[in-house]
Amino acid sequence: MLKEVVVVLSGMLLGYWLIEDFNPAELKGKRVFITGASTGIGEQLAYQFSKIGASVVITARRENKLKEVTEQCRKTGSREQVYDYVVADMTELDSIETVVEAAVQMLGDLDIIVLNHVFYLPLTFWTGSKQNLSSIKQVMTVNFESYIHLASYALPHLDKSNGRITIVNSICGKFAASLTASYSEAKFALDGFFSALRQELMTHNSGISITQCVLGYISK
Repeated sequence: MLKEVVVVLSGMLLGYWLIEDFNPAELKGKRVFITGASTGIGEQLAYQFSKIGASVVITARRENKLKEVTEQCRKTGSREQVYDYVVADMTELDSIETVVEAAVQMLGDLDIIVLNHVFYLPLTFWTGSKQNLSSIKQVMTVNFESYIHLASYALPHLDKSNGRITIVNSICGKFAASLTASYSEAKFALDGFFSALRQELMTHNSGISITQCVLGYISK
């Protein structure tokens, strides 16, 4: 996993560098909220932000894992930074505003929100079965709708700080692939929504930037 995460981070940093002469020191002191950070990419991003000098609040469903990651962030960063977590289930859309406000209160405000959580489905052919159809709602709720809710509640805070929205997306949101119909529908939707939102923010001369990280295959 570490090797794959290093590749992802290198790609993210390269993208920032190509766009705006990225300097890691610019993240020192930033207030960062990361979703899906109890394991995998989100966990490693939390460590990297902490190491650079950012304050980090993370969220996921498993409190025991969040505690472990938060403690590791403390060891990675400095005493001046904030490290905390919010337990949340992204299927509960009505609670997302509370989740964002809790993170903002812990951080003192918000500079960067990283939307990374995902509901995984096994690779399978779409047969139109009842199981196929019943999976759509949960996939779209977690992998699409919750992203929109999180970004929307974060917008007023990011507007004040000229902040950033980072979406961890997938190559499956750019190119259709066999066995991924349910997964791809949400990823294509994310690309469409946030690409349109980026244009709207530019039209309004907003200081908020949007970055989509389009990842290929990541082994577990």
